[in-house]
Amino acid sequence: MAVNDEKAQHAGMALRDLRRRLGLSQEALERRSGVSQATLSRFEVGQDIYLSNAVQLADALGVTLDELAGRAPLPAGALRLPDQATPKDPYPNRSRLRALPEYKAAPAEVRELIEALPGGGNDLTLFEWIGELQLFSMLHKKGQLEGVLRGRPSTPKPESSRATGRRARRKPGHG
Repeated sequence: MAVNDEKAQHAGMALRDLRRRLGLSQEALERRSGVSQATLSRFEVGQDIYLSNAVQLADALGVTLDELAGRAPLPAGALRLPDQATPKDPYPNRSRLRALPEYKAAPAEVRELIEALPGGGNDLTLFEWIGELQLFSMLHKKGQLEGVLRGRPSTPKPESSRATGRRARRKPGHG
């Protein structure tokens, strides 16, 4: 077994032990963290997961990443889940996007479009949100954002022959 495999196995066992100590099923942890049960199951058997999923799990369980992975001892005393009195943000990665300087510097029209995007119940990764921001910013610079807002892409109008200084060609026999 490779060193990375051993570390992943150790981290998975640490998550499973922590989840069980807190009295949570995988389904309950899925609801609490937003990380799918399939991903939880893969992580608990020693497969790697995305860092963003690990962060969501650590936040939901009220531990650090090192504690989640079993690299640091858990706090002494009884473990307590963090209070969830405030509703969970359905799009935490979009919320992370809002903190980036690129988002703050984007034109208001671009930010409004990002906020209006339906998530369909699924959050994009932070990189996907950044990609959307970059795409909309580029379209805004080219003056093509209006078409996106109306639901169809706007294409630049072709230049007329008068604007380019070229004469229109006549078909043979027409003139």
